[in-house]
Amino acid sequence: SAEPTATAVEEAPALHAATSGIASAEHLVSDDHASQNGSIGLSIEAMIDSRARVIPNSVETEIVEPYRHLRTRILQLRSEKRFHTLLIASADAKEGKTVTLLNLAYVFCMLPSFKVLVVDGDIRSGQLTKCLGIDDRPGLSDLLEGSSKLNEVVLTSNEIPFSFIARGNSKLSPPELLHSSRWANHAKQLSEHFDL
Repeated sequence: SAEPTATAVEEAPALHAATSGIASAEHLVSDDHASQNGSIGLSIEAMIDSRARVIPNSVETEIVEPYRHLRTRILQLRSEKRFHTLLIASADAKEGKTVTLLNLAYVFCMLPSFKVLVVDGDIRSGQLTKCLGIDDRPGLSDLLEGSSKLNEVVLTSNEIPFSFIARGNSKLSPPELLHSSRWANHAKQLSEHFDL
């Protein structure tokens, strides 16, 4: 089985381009809707463009299998030492982080009762937030700033099997926000609602 990171990096420009035409997500469905994936959050209209090279839009096994392989390896690591957080990062832009994150979220959601929360930690450009069409939503930066509560930034959609947090709209600089002590408390609370 091919390594997922190699596949993601090689196809990243095409995959990134395919995820740029996303439907709008401006309609708030319910203020107190319990998440279908977790048990907190707001339900909104959001969907990933049908042209995006993500698992629900692909029948090609060479797209799906590497992510399943990576999921198996992550589950093996979790069985050795339990963790609730996984960071997808790289040194440069357009190396496939967003596509890798979305596809990993999808393969984890294929597991029965496995609850996934995807957080757009790219406070400056927020490719994930753009991909989901939710650029105008409060999110991580607002949570770290203290202007939004946790249950206001965790979002769900009937079209997407995982919950998500947008990058947010805070005007504070990312270094200031990332040094906030608020995240540790929120992360602990989120780990009570989500498996990963």
